[in-house]
Amino acid sequence: MEDETYLAIYYDDSNQKIKTSISEIEGWLQNINVNKEHLSKFIYYRLYSRYLKPFQFDCCEYKNYFKNGFSMLANYCLLIEAIQSFKEGLKNSNGKGNKLFGDFFEEEDKYFSELKNLGNKFYKNVRCGILHQGETLHGWKVTRSETAPLFDSSTKTINATKFGKQMKAVAAAVAEMSQEAISELEKNGKYTLNLNGEEAVIEVSDVEIISEDIPGWLVANEGKLTVALEVTVTEELRREGIARELVNRIQNIRKSSGFEITDKIKITISKNTQTDDAVNEYNTYICNQVLGTSLELVDEVKDGTELNFDDFSLFVNVIKD
Repeated sequence: MEDETYLAIYYDDSNQKIKTSISEIEGWLQNINVNKEHLSKFIYYRLYSRYLKPFQFDCCEYKNYFKNGFSMLANYCLLIEAIQSFKEGLKNSNGKGNKLFGDFFEEEDKYFSELKNLGNKFYKNVRCGILHQGETLHGWKVTRSETAPLFDSSTKTINATKFGKQMKAVAAAVAEMSQEAISELEKNGKYTLNLNGEEAVIEVSDVEIISEDIPGWLVANEGKLTVALEVTVTEELRREGIARELVNRIQNIRKSSGFEITDKIKITISKNTQTDDAVNEYNTYICNQVLGTSLELVDEVKDGTELNFDDFSLFVNVIKD
C-alpha cells in the first residue's frame, strides 16, 4: 500500500526495488527463528545499497569521470562506524569514533591485516581528514589502482577499490550471525566467523550483546535465561475482558444496593459499539456470575449507574427480580 511507512527502500543485486516496512520488521521479530533469513537480508542489503553499491557500476564513463577514491572511502568510513556500533550495541557513537575504528581493524584483521594496529591513525588521517576537511592528512593517500595492495605502508596509501570489496564481505558476515551464533559467543566467550574461507575470531569482550522487547511480547532476563510472554490483546481476549469487568462492576452495584447474596436480579445496559459484542457473546456467563435472570441491551437506561471505562462510559440498571 502506498501509505505504508517504510523503514528502508533499496535495490538488491538484481536491481529489484525492495521496500521494507516497519510492520514487516515487527512481523519478522515476532518469530525470529523462522524469519532469520529475512532479517539477515534486510540488514545486509540496507548497508550494501547505502554504502557499497553506489561505487560498483562498471561502465567506462562512470569509472573515468565519477568514481572517486575519496568519496568511496568517505562512505566506507561511515559503514565502519555503523557496523562496529551495531556489534557493540551502541545507540550513539558520538565521541567514540576513534575507539570504534581501533576495535574494527583489530577484529577484522583477516580482511584488513595491513591495518590491524593502525585503526587510530586511519581514523585521524583518513576518516576525519576526508569527512571534515576533504583531504587525507599527514601523508596518507588514496588510490583506485587494480594492482596496488589494499594498504601500502611505505607510502601510506589506501586502495579504495579493494577496501570496498572487503567491507562488503564484513557487512555480510555480521548480518548473517544467527541467534545460535550469538548464544555460542555468550556461552564460550568467543565465536569464529568464516570470511571467504578464512577464520576470524571475535570474543565476548569485543561486543556488547543486548536484548530488546519484541513488539507484542514482554521479555524478562536473568543471567542467560530469557522468558518472553505474549501480551498482544486479541479481539477475543478483549471481549472476554469486558465481560469479566462487567461482572465485577455489577457485583459492586449489588453490594452497594444492599441486595441479599441470594437475590436474583434483572440487568439493563446501555448500548455501546465497544461493548455490545461482548455483552451478546457472554450474556449467559454474566447472568450466571451475578444471579441475573435477564440481561438486556437498550438505547437508553433510565435511573442507571454510570460505569466509566478508559475511553467510554456505560449506564447500567440493576433491579431485583
